[in-house]
Amino acid sequence: MKESDLYHKWVEWSNEDQVYIGKCPDLIDDIHGDDRVKLYGELCEVIEGVVSHYKEQGRQLPIPRVQPMQKKYALENPEYLYKYKSFNDFEKKSSMIFTRNLIFYPKPIPEHFNDPYDCRITISENNYHETWCTIMSQQNRHHYELAKQVHSSGVMKNMSNESYEKTVNGVLSITKNLGILCLTAVNDSMLMWSHYGDKHQGFCIEFERNNNNGLVKGAVEIEYSNDFPIIDLELILSGYKNYDEAYIKSINRLWTVKSTEWLYEHEWRHMQDEGNKLYPIPAKISSVIFGASSDERNIEKLRLAIEKSGQNIKFKKAQLENNKFQIVIKDI
Repeated sequence: MKESDLYHKWVEWSNEDQVYIGKCPDLIDDIHGDDRVKLYGELCEVIEGVVSHYKEQGRQLPIPRVQPMQKKYALENPEYLYKYKSFNDFEKKSSMIFTRNLIFYPKPIPEHFNDPYDCRITISENNYHETWCTIMSQQNRHHYELAKQVHSSGVMKNMSNESYEKTVNGVLSITKNLGILCLTAVNDSMLMWSHYGDKHQGFCIEFERNNNNGLVKGAVEIEYSNDFPIIDLELILSGYKNYDEAYIKSINRLWTVKSTEWLYEHEWRHMQDEGNKLYPIPAKISSVIFGASSDERNIEKLRLAIEKSGQNIKFKKAQLENNKFQIVIKDI
């Protein structure tokens, strides 16, 4: 991790100024711009420059107030993955996790996902037409040269452009109907409990990861990046028949790359081919953690449902430390 990544930075819209504002309060004053993505890139460059200046001057860097990637969560192979839930949908959806061992895999649409960039990607047409000519004539070198000449004359342009559009639509449609189960490697994050655990009033399901379940073989860790992901159609066209590693990695970037602004989530994903459906839970549930502000009536309701299911699941409670900003998980 670069030193600049220790400093929390983000871009937000200002209704008052009618511009985007880039913020990193630990190091700089705000910067402004009209393009959100471009501004975030500029913000990252400014922060890199500030950090470099401190080092050149031999000055000590300020202590970050927010550390987006805490060392204790930088796990390559976490023993458990977690799913934060609200009691609001317990009767309709969440109860099935315990009574029927089924869990909902939503499609990556705004109704279910809060990142507006989720599963969006830039499709590069770099060398696409050249590769298209190669594939169309790969059995005969003369046909390849002829295809290049005809294409350069414009006769084949519409044909290859139509193929390009179909390929782009085909790649993007891969994500359209996917079912994505979003999980995390952390169970004591203040922000995660606030954003996904119903303001600390919900609960968190702890799934075991071992060699016998899908969370080892099928779960993918999210890559956080300052650069917007780009899929190279040349790679896809040339690799789809062989289904090689480069092709698979390129396709996977459709749903496994997010902005560094989401680093605090430490997210992992488990996918199904078709979304908005119930599927068997991908791993054994080892415990349920109740939020620090959970209502005792909801706690009792969930405990009764689990006891009736006959599953051996431990119960834990998130508690707030008295003398520091920290959540601790304790057995109950």
